[in-house]
Amino acid sequence: MYIKNLQIQNYGPIDNISLNFELDNNSYPIPPLIFLGKNGTGKTLILSFIVDGIIELKRSKYGKLQEVEENHFFKKGKKDYIKAYKDFSYVNIDFETHGKILSYTELVTNLSFSAFNSNYSAKVFLNFDVNENIFQEHGFYKKTSPINEVKETLENNIFLYFPPTRYENPAWLGKSANIDFQFSEKIVGVSDRNIVKNNVLKKIEAWILNLLLDQAIYEKRIQPRITPLGLVEQLWLGYSGKNTDILELINKLLTIIYKVKNKNIEHVRIGVSEKNQRNIAIIIKNENENEINISPSFSHLSSGEIMLLALFASILEEYDYINNTQAHDTSNISGIVLIDEIDLHLHIELQKEILPQLLKLFPKIQFIITTHSPFFILGLDAVYNNQVKLIDLPIGNEITITEFSEFQKAYDIFVEKNEQFKTLYKTLSQEILVLRKPRIITEGKTDWKHLKTALIKLQKQGKFKQLDVEFLEYENEIQMGDGELIKMCEQFAKTLHEKKVIFVFDRDSQDIIKKANGNNIFRDWGNNVFSFCIPVPSHRIKYSNISIEFYYKDDEIKTIDNLGKKLYFSNEIDIVTKQSATNKSVEKHINALNNPKLNEEYDKKIYDQDVDKIQNDTGNLVALSKSNFANNIYNDKDGFKEFEIIEFEKIFEIIEQILCS
Repeated sequence: MYIKNLQIQNYGPIDNISLNFELDNNSYPIPPLIFLGKNGTGKTLILSFIVDGIIELKRSKYGKLQEVEENHFFKKGKKDYIKAYKDFSYVNIDFETHGKILSYTELVTNLSFSAFNSNYSAKVFLNFDVNENIFQEHGFYKKTSPINEVKETLENNIFLYFPPTRYENPAWLGKSANIDFQFSEKIVGVSDRNIVKNNVLKKIEAWILNLLLDQAIYEKRIQPRITPLGLVEQLWLGYSGKNTDILELINKLLTIIYKVKNKNIEHVRIGVSEKNQRNIAIIIKNENENEINISPSFSHLSSGEIMLLALFASILEEYDYINNTQAHDTSNISGIVLIDEIDLHLHIELQKEILPQLLKLFPKIQFIITTHSPFFILGLDAVYNNQVKLIDLPIGNEITITEFSEFQKAYDIFVEKNEQFKTLYKTLSQEILVLRKPRIITEGKTDWKHLKTALIKLQKQGKFKQLDVEFLEYENEIQMGDGELIKMCEQFAKTLHEKKVIFVFDRDSQDIIKKANGNNIFRDWGNNVFSFCIPVPSHRIKYSNISIEFYYKDDEIKTIDNLGKKLYFSNEIDIVTKQSATNKSVEKHINALNNPKLNEEYDKKIYDQDVDKIQNDTGNLVALSKSNFANNIYNDKDGFKEFEIIEFEKIFEIIEQILCS
């Protein structure tokens, strides 16, 4: 059974959507249908209608459902979901099976029956009966028109809905709707399968253990053999049967997932941990190597790996339940699978490289998916050879993959930056191996210059004489923002270092302060790795965005260099955008203010963007970059020699504490 048509009018953010779901020449679904759009554009609402439609079809043949209590609906028909300034909402979904149509229809109105009948008597609503009593009384209509074969269809196809993992249920969910697991128990007239799946890992793990147990008990292939001495021995031939087939399919899923990390993997398979802690284990085999157990239990997998395995193994688990024959591959599994926010918790590489491959293992399943990820779409398009159908909400228009081509560049940049980080980490690791002194690594290419200059001057004054450290000295060849620096902390803390490595951050991000300082003035990451955010200088107590330049006084920061340029604060800048009258392009003008904005005083930062475009009233370029400011101090340029450095003592006192810890 597959969805053939879907129509929604005046529901939530949706005005009027009418979609035809394409099938191939064999009446199988074409590649996945993807709903795109920002939050609040109706993606989840559309999936909820499809789920409700399938549940109502189940209700027509079962006296009791697992998804919802008797006489209750999974999806509430709420009048406040009717689009603003509209009189009604209408939904119709046609399902096709064996050339026959099953329909699900909902119509809700905030008009009286007489007003609705008067205004819309001429309008055609498919599968709607205006004379239904409940509609006349309450303005609510929900019906299905099933066929005789609906029970057989429901029992021989996969129907699953994977909602996003959330702390609160959506507003449309009925109070009695159940999104937890149900234990299967065969009772006549009762549906023992819940199509709504949430937090499925524990159930999947138990199911796999049952597969392994049934395989061991029922599917051993042993052949008696007479030895030359006339003794009878059992010749082991392996396993054969349905459980063995499904375990091989799970192994196929795992191999696809893990190959993105390691191209040298031959295969990955399910195993079992030791009897004192009976769990599912993950065992890999690399080329020309023996098998190794890389994960003693599911809980050791990454969140992305868990999400992928749980999602696609749930499809196999459902197929195992409805299918009594052997299952050699996934190409015979048919049905409808709805996945909301498929990219949830998945690293970009998993979204782009792995998800599309796993989806394509199930060519007879109609996947209907919502996503925010352009990377997933790019990968899907590559795997399905430009056949992917993208629907942009709330309008419901079909868009092409070419409208997402810009994200290929974004993906390439992400991969390139990740490779740069790996290279930098490797380089720093090699340097630190031969260090004879503790190493200070700062955020940005200018901070180390300020700290090194201040330390030299303080030591000339007889202070911090015992502080013998080295700074990582770098320029544009290294990009070291606070994000890269915190990742360095995490990576370096994984191995023991002979000399201490200290990461020093600015104090302009609450998130970084929490991570870099922990609950103290510095954080001990273990393995001789430490970090801290620079403390607040005495003259900046009320300021919230402390960078290293704030250790100087404002009059020092505003020192004019030999070219007549100086640093500017963000509250001394005015940005004006103007549209050109000739080519309609937007021009940005950055003006230096004569008087700072006093209401922004305590939130100000050093302005270091487009410094080559900042001009004064006469049109002269007047701004100095943070880099040139630091170079002037580091190189002892005139006008920059006598800056006060007493506040820097706070930083070196923390470094001394770390070295003594």
